Amino acid sequence: MVQSIESINYPDLLGAVTGGKRLNIDLVQCALSTRPDAVRAGQNFEVIFLIQNVVDVDVDVTVEMKLPERDLLKRRNMFYSKSSRILVGLQPAEVGYIILPASCSPKTEHGEQYSVSATVQVDRPDKHHKPQRIRGINGGGGFSFEMLPERTQQLLLDLRKLSWEVEHQAAAITSRRPLACYPPGWPPSRSSRWAGKACGP
Repeated sequence: MVQSIESINYPDLLGAVTGGKRLNIDLVQCALSTRPDAVRAGQNFEVIFLIQNVVDVDVDVTVEMKLPERDLLKRRNMFYSKSSRILVGLQPAEVGYIILPASCSPKTEHGEQYSVSATVQVDRPDKHHKPQRIRGINGGGGFSFEMLPERTQQLLLDLRKLSWEVEHQAAAITSRRPLACYPPGWPPSRSSRWAGKACGP
């Protein structure tokens, strides 16, 4: 059980990025996006998972990316990734994002009916310390954008340009978003990474 501290409401960085969209999963809030929104057959793309810790304890978050199993012609392995699962540790109040690289085959049948999703598991390393909520279920408090470090400001501006989804699948703790695939193209490849920062009031 999570205790609530009414007088504390840490800044809502996730909501500032997503326009208020969020999915509450256990002790974190999250949202899912892809970059770019639509991919071309043969193109690399990124699945981006934004996470906000809403309690005053460390949490471990395991995110597993789910790519389409078949293309529209029912062919397998048209979408693939070398790293579909990642575990990150968040400090109290920390906000950050996971980038999982993915690709689709040049032979992928193009269309707008595809989707990607991420399954989330949350764990507390310290089972003896009772977590206390420091952000509301609908987000945290406001903050002055200009007071953030310049690098953080630029990161938030870049993330704001993306389209964020928070659809919750009933069968699992999963966030899902649509993905369109168009004729071939190719951008630079990328690697999995986590970017996070502890955030105070």
